[in-house]
Amino acid sequence: LGMDVSGSMTWGKVIGSDSITPREAAAAMAMTFMRKESNCTPVAFSDRIVPFPMNAGMALDTVCRLCDNIQMGGTYCDLPMTWALENRVPIDVFMIFTDCETATRSMTPAAALKKYRQVMDIDAKLIVFGFTSTGFTLADPADSGMLDMVGFDASAPEAVRNFMLGQL
Repeated sequence: LGMDVSGSMTWGKVIGSDSITPREAAAAMAMTFMRKESNCTPVAFSDRIVPFPMNAGMALDTVCRLCDNIQMGGTYCDLPMTWALENRVPIDVFMIFTDCETATRSMTPAAALKKYRQVMDIDAKLIVFGFTSTGFTLADPADSGMLDMVGFDASAPEAVRNFMLGQL
């Protein structure tokens, strides 16, 4: 679970809500998956990546405060895959929680996933949750193992489950 902790996550509202910030939506979605999946590795990123000390029992405001306490910089959504590759962490599904204010240094998130798959020999999937949108795509639309989701909706966890099971 890759949590974008950049400053833009506190600006504006997510698509589908008049009152929820991208940070709150990201925290809520991450908490949902932490509570449903037994093996999650949460990390926080902006221009660097750090362990994210959230657990399944935390409240939403606690998770948001954790995000607020991490030093912020630019947003590089390739970092979760790059970190997992550098540390040889086997991951089957990467979830990136971000708004749409992203940047690219050496590679896109899609390229980072492809490199991770090749080196680790794991057919990992990528789900990018973009809680706002300016028409972006971080996943490769031609790759059936990558999915961009935009906005915030109660049906998202079920869509993710279906994607993870190859039913979407």
